[in-house]
Amino acid sequence: MFVVGFLVWAGGDWQSFAAESGRIVETVPPVVGQKVDLIRIEAIVNSLPPVPLEIRGQVEQEKAIDLEQWLVPLDRTLKLLEIQQQQLPNGQIELTSPYLLTRLNPWQWKSHPQLGRVITVGELQKLPGLKVEFIGKSTTLKFSYTLPKNPPQAPPTTPKVTLEGLPIVNPPIADLSAIQQRINLSGSANNQLNAQGEFKAVGTILGSSWYLRVDQPKLSNLLTWGLTDTVVVNQNNKADWIAGSQTPFWRKQGNPTGTYWGVTTIQRQDFTPPTSISGGDFVPNERLQSSRIGRTVTGEAPPGTVVRLARGFSTNVFGQVLVDSSGIFRFENVPVSNGGEFGSNYRLLLYPRGQLTADPQVREVTFTTVPGQLPAGSSAWIASAGLNYNRLPDAFIGNFDRIQGGVGYRRGVSEAITVGGGLIYDPVLRNVGGESIYDGTVRGVGEVFWQPTGVPLQASISAVTGDKWDMVSNVNYQPAPNINASFNGDKFSNRANVNWQIIPQLTATSQYDSKSGVGFGGTYNFSLLPDSSTTLQGTLDSNYFVRWSANHQQNQWQVRLQGNEVSLNSEVSYTLPASVGTSQTVVANYQTSNSGFSTTLGQFTWKYQSTILQTDFGYGWSGFGSGANAGIGLTLLPGLQLLGRYQGISAFSNRENFSLELQSSLDLQGGAKVANARVEDLRNRGGIVIEAFFDRNGNGKKDPGEDSYWQPELVTLDRQPLDLAQTTQFPNRVEIKAAPGSYRLDVTPAHLPAYWRSTVSSFRVNVAPGTYTSTPIPLTPIYTVIGMVTDGVGKPLANTQVIATPMSDNSASIDRPIIVTTQSDGRYSIADLAPANYQISLPGQPNLATVNIYSGALIVQQVDLVSLPPTDFPHSVQTVGWGMRVGEFG
Repeated sequence: MFVVGFLVWAGGDWQSFAAESGRIVETVPPVVGQKVDLIRIEAIVNSLPPVPLEIRGQVEQEKAIDLEQWLVPLDRTLKLLEIQQQQLPNGQIELTSPYLLTRLNPWQWKSHPQLGRVITVGELQKLPGLKVEFIGKSTTLKFSYTLPKNPPQAPPTTPKVTLEGLPIVNPPIADLSAIQQRINLSGSANNQLNAQGEFKAVGTILGSSWYLRVDQPKLSNLLTWGLTDTVVVNQNNKADWIAGSQTPFWRKQGNPTGTYWGVTTIQRQDFTPPTSISGGDFVPNERLQSSRIGRTVTGEAPPGTVVRLARGFSTNVFGQVLVDSSGIFRFENVPVSNGGEFGSNYRLLLYPRGQLTADPQVREVTFTTVPGQLPAGSSAWIASAGLNYNRLPDAFIGNFDRIQGGVGYRRGVSEAITVGGGLIYDPVLRNVGGESIYDGTVRGVGEVFWQPTGVPLQASISAVTGDKWDMVSNVNYQPAPNINASFNGDKFSNRANVNWQIIPQLTATSQYDSKSGVGFGGTYNFSLLPDSSTTLQGTLDSNYFVRWSANHQQNQWQVRLQGNEVSLNSEVSYTLPASVGTSQTVVANYQTSNSGFSTTLGQFTWKYQSTILQTDFGYGWSGFGSGANAGIGLTLLPGLQLLGRYQGISAFSNRENFSLELQSSLDLQGGAKVANARVEDLRNRGGIVIEAFFDRNGNGKKDPGEDSYWQPELVTLDRQPLDLAQTTQFPNRVEIKAAPGSYRLDVTPAHLPAYWRSTVSSFRVNVAPGTYTSTPIPLTPIYTVIGMVTDGVGKPLANTQVIATPMSDNSASIDRPIIVTTQSDGRYSIADLAPANYQISLPGQPNLATVNIYSGALIVQQVDLVSLPPTDFPHSVQTVGWGMRVGEFG
């Protein structure tokens, strides 16, 4: 429980602690006289059993005399009430319990020769949420309090993860993980068929990812193929290295051609970048951002108020403050991030007078982190150097020209301000005297990210020097929950926007663009009928252009209308009944346009979608005639997709044309198989492949005939359950997306199949970008013999010994016997038997049952034994019942 604060009792015995020039005045508690005798009564706290309590007070004819002046022992009473005491540096005593929080000044407490420190009942009754009464018939002092309905919980903590001493599973040193080939066939009625393609590959090398893309403008002509991208990326929380084709960290100047190829490094101090497992291109500016920013929350409240900071609508309390005489509270270093474990929405819960059982006042707290902002004191360097790369039509490798590069530095100056600066060299093509030359001036770069504390303002400005400064600015201001204003500017135009939610259904909007002028409008949402919704939106600008849209939905019907100064679009759709996992829709639309010349197009279309097929068939008409349009997307096999399109009519032509695209992906890890994801997904992230299988022969390898086993609770990753959104199950393996780094993988024994175990319970799995780290989990059998022991009439025998003696092929004992005792129902179990022949017997009886344990034997064998009198020793009963083979538990 989080409790701190200060409380002032006006008009009572507790006053603010005395202070002179910042010095606390120390006093000695006065000694109370002994004119009234001590009496012994019973004390009851809520419904707990009564306990004796010695007090100083008077009782006459079952009535308390001056109950509020009774003296009770302070320490004993607080212990009964489960109130904790804590001495504070300023001399005050803080009282803490689940139902109250306050601070007292001990210099006014009294003392008694027999009771020690004492407190009056009247002062106890002032404690928030506590009620004290005297019950005369039983001579009982009753204390009553209630507990909060939703007690606070500590914020969730990440379990401590230790990797030392665990078996290490490493990714491949070098690997071609996946390839992807796209083939596109297109043509028209009057043109020849055009075949184009694109080849991609991704893999890993020495802990880094590599990526390759080849453009195939004429698929059948190898001489036209050309290299467009190749890059190696190594990234971790401290530093990044990238070599090859990439996006520069600065804004390109002029009208550049080609792409940037070079070497870039980012060095970070005291912050970690956001973690992303979505794949895609390496973007330097994203890696210059922090995954977490510490913010400060301040406010005002009456002294004695307990203020809690909770996340969202949960009871997770990140901090708690008891407001002192200044009336100001503060929470520092509140975690805010762009994603991950910390969110950006918090609530302040205010409990007047420190009574934690009361319904709190609620204040909303929302943060918006400016992209690029760093924690105070953290910093990052970035440096890059390279060349401009131009693709040539008839060469696999293009040509390089124009040296480019730059260096930059970014630092969190304070919680509110992050600044950055640097130099770049990026020659710009200019026309000088009718001649095109490159201007190689070194340019300066500056940036500021501002998020002031206590003000709902976020601003960022970035500028590049030159003949005309290239400046980009973004400002967002939200003075109230229903009002938001933003400003964006660059070298092309300046734009401003203000949104005001007047009522929940109506939002007014005003816009400004330096090129198109001012605009006003709004959005109105309403519902006239059950299960329906309607949205109307429109704007009017300074050029008297009206742009509007209307959207209405009623059960399976949907109507969309949209219009502006040059076009009008209308569409009506109806969703047809369909089986689970599929959808069918019929759509009728009509559009007109008068941009340059008038055109119209009407069309009626049927659309169908399932997990493997997406298709649409329609017929349309325009000013050029009529014709059919159709499209199809078909997953032929996992990793093999066919896309096709036929167009027989459009708003501008009745010329027939078609396109057909075949896209295949192949995962080359552990043998060629279809890929689960696009090649781009592995460029900046990796993953873990788990292959749990029944290792019947115990060789640690999955052999033919050995089945796989899986359930989501089988393993935990870094002591946490698997994120099912990042987990994909296949018949023979499970793939988990993961960012580069080291992870602890634990096997959960409770979720192993019966009579099977994992030879290793925990792993350290190292993940590299561009590949999956294969983690086999062989499950070995636990050979077991079970059965029941009965007497001659079938009665179960409890507490009877059963002996399993390992024997050689010539019936000689080869190891010490295993002895177990039957349970109350006569059943027994002998588990974890090593391969051998076992004789199962009872003490003093020659009746033997033989069980053969070997690779491929039944995992569980049943042997029932009958204990007979000595006169019947030649007779015995052996029943070999059921057993489970590998795979029957899967």
